[in-house]
Amino acid sequence: MLLFNPAKRISIERALQHPYLATFYDPADITEAPAFDFGFDLPDDELSKEALIELLCEDIEAFHPGKIPRKMPTIGNNTSRFFGMGMTASAS
Repeated sequence: MLLFNPAKRISIERALQHPYLATFYDPADITEAPAFDFGFDLPDDELSKEALIELLCEDIEAFHPGKIPRKMPTIGNNTSRFFGMGMTASAS
């Protein structure tokens, strides 16, 4: 049942009829759910990297309030400051 390649997996109908699940399977209980729309409001090419990060942070914040910093720390142009602290870059 659990195969990486989706083309090689058995269907849900066959899985429910498997002897392991036979005690839980009742054809009368089967209802078909409407198809889920996986589309997004914005096309991918309209989102900048920063806008995508902001949207992801908003989603994370909705489920885990206060868990992520709104401003991510960066080294930026301060690299020379790190090398000036006794750290040297070695060519290996």
